Amino acid sequence: MNKAYFHKPLLNEKAFRKLSEFIISNFGINISDNKKELLEFRLNKRLIALNFSSFDQYVDYLFSEKGIQQEPALMINEVSTNKTDFFREPMHFKVLVDTILPEISGSYKSGILPIWSAGCSSGEEAYSLAMCLQNYRTTHGGPDYHIFGSDISGTVLTKAVKAIYLMNDSIAINQDNLKRFFLRSKNNLSTEIRVARELRDKVSFDYLNLMDKEYKTSHTYPVIFCRNTLFYFDKNNRSEIVRKLISRLKPGGYLFISHTESLINMNQGLKLVFPSVYKKADGKQ
Repeated sequence: MNKAYFHKPLLNEKAFRKLSEFIISNFGINISDNKKELLEFRLNKRLIALNFSSFDQYVDYLFSEKGIQQEPALMINEVSTNKTDFFREPMHFKVLVDTILPEISGSYKSGILPIWSAGCSSGEEAYSLAMCLQNYRTTHGGPDYHIFGSDISGTVLTKAVKAIYLMNDSIAINQDNLKRFFLRSKNNLSTEIRVARELRDKVSFDYLNLMDKEYKTSHTYPVIFCRNTLFYFDKNNRSEIVRKLISRLKPGGYLFISHTESLINMNQGLKLVFPSVYKKADGKQ
């Protein structure tokens, strides 16, 4: 009896080069040679969805008139890494609440304090910021605020907007915040929780590619979080992204990056004021 076997398509060198060059040119993500198998694994989902039997077919489709309009956004959903947590690198949130908010809040007594979470993934960072701002309003009479979260993946942005997470995701959230800002399912067997509307109304999400020539955001920001994102880019793109982030940062504003990232040798008019927290010059002599 003959048996039919499914052979997973293999990513050949020529197709890998075309795909990796397209990804770094359009999204800035550096797919090095040692990530070839990872790219093959992640994009196999797209081959299955499109009923293709080879990566050569996929490349031809990607660069076709129809494919170039539809496929890049679907491809990047699979390629981008979207690991994040609530209150990841918690010292940053302590610095924000204890030092930066007392300094800048007075400038927004009659307005809205905006913060940008760039590369927000599925929303945990943005909602962590919202919890900090909401608690600060309660305890210190702080200003109204708005958190803007952006990412290149439509899949994770959809999850961020829904604001539904698993209880296991909430391990870093203290019990007071968990009780105040999250809703449990009426189904006692469900492990899902949802961010309360009190916070959801203060946070918005939208697509933004950090490789865009300029960032068309609604504000210049006193605080920008762009953490665990820069290390995916090569040195030149990383420097250019930081320059564009700074262009959307108010004089005297703060840029947060990850503890695993560095802006050494980037002459961008920033001063390191806390570990992986940089302050933009305020223009005052």
